[in-house]
Amino acid sequence: MKSFLKSVCFSKLLILLAFVAVAAPFSIFADNAANPTVDVTFKKSGKSVVYMITYGKNTKFNDNEAAPFKFLFLDAQKNELGKIERAFFAKNKEGKAEYTSDFGETSVKIVLPVCLYNEKTGLAEKCTVKNLKLEIK
Repeated sequence: MKSFLKSVCFSKLLILLAFVAVAAPFSIFADNAANPTVDVTFKKSGKSVVYMITYGKNTKFNDNEAAPFKFLFLDAQKNELGKIERAFFAKNKEGKAEYTSDFGETSVKIVLPVCLYNEKTGLAEKCTVKNLKLEIK
């Protein structure tokens, strides 16, 4: 009788573990999908560098965030060549925020405050500050 109970308990434990193993990727995926996302890309064009910002689904720039949006352009010795704020970016034909830099930078430090917005209410649900560093080659 004891061995029968042990096998039943063990079987239930295996079923529970199998359920958790199958359910875990979906909950992890859902959590990742619920985070604000933003991509910054660039392309070099002669001496200029064109930067583009693409926000993920329901993600928008948050101008109420404590950390201000900024791009810091640096030379090879990490000296600041210049910096810009969000107002310097304009929408291109594809609707992406775009800026062309002529600073001659070799790297750029970027601070982007962004929020994930609820489609139905239009209210910010989750805000974060993305800190990025790009090497320009």
